[in-house]
Amino acid sequence: MAHHSVQEEVADYLSGLRLANSEEAKKLRFQNLLNRLFQDSQAARDVVNKLAQGGEKTIFNIPRPGVPKTGYADIAYNNVIIEWEKDLAKTGRHAEDQLAEYLAGSWHSGERYDYTLIATDGRIWRTYAPSLEVLLGQETPNRAGLRKVEDFEVKKDDESRFFFFLDRVLFRSTRQRATLEAIQLDFGDTSRAFINTVRAMQQVMPEPDAASPVQVAFEQWQRFLELAYGKFDDRRGVYLIHTYLSIFSKLLAYAVLRPAARPSDDELRSILTGDAFNALNVANFVEGDFFYWVSDPALFGRLAPALRELYNQIGEYDFTDVEEDILKGVYQELIDIDTRHSLGEYYTPDWLCERVVANLDLARSAHTLDPACGSGSFLRALVARFRADWPDMQVQQIANQVTGIDVHPLSVQIAKTTLLLALGEGVARANKPVTLNVYLANTLFLSQDEGKKTLYSSGHHFLVQVDK
Repeated sequence: MAHHSVQEEVADYLSGLRLANSEEAKKLRFQNLLNRLFQDSQAARDVVNKLAQGGEKTIFNIPRPGVPKTGYADIAYNNVIIEWEKDLAKTGRHAEDQLAEYLAGSWHSGERYDYTLIATDGRIWRTYAPSLEVLLGQETPNRAGLRKVEDFEVKKDDESRFFFFLDRVLFRSTRQRATLEAIQLDFGDTSRAFINTVRAMQQVMPEPDAASPVQVAFEQWQRFLELAYGKFDDRRGVYLIHTYLSIFSKLLAYAVLRPAARPSDDELRSILTGDAFNALNVANFVEGDFFYWVSDPALFGRLAPALRELYNQIGEYDFTDVEEDILKGVYQELIDIDTRHSLGEYYTPDWLCERVVANLDLARSAHTLDPACGSGSFLRALVARFRADWPDMQVQQIANQVTGIDVHPLSVQIAKTTLLLALGEGVARANKPVTLNVYLANTLFLSQDEGKKTLYSSGHHFLVQVDK
């Protein structure tokens, strides 16, 4: 800041809000705050200037009996629609009704979902996104079809958080730090990246009876999970959500290995097929899965714009020095929780993984196994332990001594990505291909023959004791 600190500017804004007795007065206070907070960013100043020239945004085709309605958003900052209220405690439901109308209008106009919906009275900021039922076409956008994503309150003595909140939702003027919370907000089931990718897949996915690579992959996915789980939610919508998570994990892994890359469409497709990882020293990152259809040449061209948007948003993040399992939140959110819990699957917090691993009696040559690895939190903690105790260990040696198994195909892909994040850019500089020892299997029913072909082929054996 040129003249005052962020804390001083936001504190002044809060004092002014108490004197503002109308929505217009609050909007003016907010506009002045933006001008002061983001005066060093030309891109941000351009957005603020557009606001000053005229804030209302017209929304067409709002569904209603008879003739479609036209509505007006209070403020539109490029891809952010803000509905202002004098006091959200009193008129919050009205704000949600207005936002639901704007959502319905753009949805029924066939527009790409490229905005964030916000209701605010200047002090409380609530962000919304369409529910999964709306996304999957089972519900018409209305207040019930909105999901609250964040409920942020501007507080005295915590002013700097408001600056970063505004920067993230309005401008994205700084590179984002990769945290579990940020990744979940930007790529979870309320994010633009998720919504647009799933909508793009919906548009290319043929009808269930049509013979196609999509239908073949879907039926294989159904059969495998029926065998693994016995009972699970096998709707096509769930399959699309799983496909999204598979795509996301592959694109993120590539961005970690090549942080400055701007891949062409052909290169994007090679990320999904796994060829791009083979060229980067990762021998088995993408193996035969149930989501290969997205790389089919007949379909990929129509999916490429949404996948490029997803990759570009991943590129806004800095993945150096990641201090937690950043994929755990998205993973838990997008895999059917009821199914996981019915199998006894629960996820261990990072601090507990680190504490357990810190108390293991590990030798430099120790081989470790997580027999139900989920998103890979224990694998990540093991890599950190080996690196801390033996800083000279090569990437290939660490990868060779960390093994994971899981019954869910998405767990395997996500755990491999978590393992790659932990191993870092050194993988691409290794002098020979790095193999990620994460396998798709049910540990409790792993036959001796199956084990010999995969886990135990190198001569390493693991004793797995299961209490009755």
